[in-house]
Amino acid sequence: MPMLERCTVVLDGDVTLESARDVTEALARLGPGGTLLLDLSRARDVQGATLAHLVRLFDTRGSSLTVRITGLRERDCRLLRYLGFELDRTGRPVWSADAGALDN
Repeated sequence: MPMLERCTVVLDGDVTLESARDVTEALARLGPGGTLLLDLSRARDVQGATLAHLVRLFDTRGSSLTVRITGLRERDCRLLRYLGFELDRTGRPVWSADAGALDN
């Protein structure tokens, strides 16, 4: 299977560790320097443990990954800030492991 440069994952309903498998599968298909677009705008609820797990997954890829996350609720943003990441002024986070922060 060829490696992808960009992949979009849309999660809806209740986002749990089990439903986050789609993200793990997408990460496996991304080549070095790839971008993952994670859309949570249709999610009813994102469990805090799941969000923390996803951030750890992104971190394991190191500088070879950029992640853009849309659709986070305020409590999700608070958790990300608690975990040490910054959000841009619009609240749209982008995880860039080489920068080690959420930015634009």
